[in-house]
Amino acid sequence: MERPKSPLNLRIALAAFGLIVTATLAALAALADWALAAAILSVIAAFSIGNLATLIYIRSKRGGSHSLFE
Repeated sequence: MERPKSPLNLRIALAAFGLIVTATLAALAALADWALAAAILSVIAAFSIGNLATLIYIRSKRGGSHSLFE
């Protein structure tokens, strides 16, 4: 039986999207002088960076392809 495919590249794409959205919203919140919202969104963006780095590391260990499902 063939091994099931992992959506690792899809997870990377979603993590990158989350990073872009939260970083943008944090910058907009900072410009609007919403300090608490900017701080919370910055923390979420920092977790997104860690998640993205972990996923890229896992993909490099597996030797992935460019499809969303490997």
